[in-house]
Amino acid sequence: MNSLLVGWWQTYTSEPVVFSLGLTGRVCLYALLLQAGVGILLAWYLSGRDSLCRGLVESLVSFPLIFPPIASGYLLLVLLGRMSPAGSFVEKYLGVEIVFSFPGIVIAAFVAGLPLVVKPIQSAILSLGNELTEASYTLGRGKFATFFRITLPCVKKVSFPVWFLAWDVPSEKWGSP
Repeated sequence: MNSLLVGWWQTYTSEPVVFSLGLTGRVCLYALLLQAGVGILLAWYLSGRDSLCRGLVESLVSFPLIFPPIASGYLLLVLLGRMSPAGSFVEKYLGVEIVFSFPGIVIAAFVAGLPLVVKPIQSAILSLGNELTEASYTLGRGKFATFFRITLPCVKKVSFPVWFLAWDVPSEKWGSP
């Protein structure tokens, strides 16, 4: 029994495993922070009134749920690769290489988990109804003040499990030993 524990300890404290766990933790953390900021704002935008871009944005957000990860990864390679306009711009002017690098892994993890953040929060915002936001508007609050003082606190209970999902997707798909 003791030799089994020693063998387990040596395996999971070896340099490749520690590096892999550290990389996975950093990727998950950065992707989660991006998903928190962008995901909440996208959910708010998508739960608002109809606009010209709403269908396109909703389709792009849902893309990783509909297509397999290989299709999403290929699309990211095409859009952000060195030969693409976006990838060459970022590499030339910002000096950041995206493909096969840490920023690329974070972007891929962000894209993969984004629908799991946006869709539940969007549903929660839609379930609030218009009464609270309209009352806020009649009291003189603007859109952003209403969002931060009314909408965000109301969807706080829904967002707590969402962050576990957002953490789980990158750790599941990229690097956990």
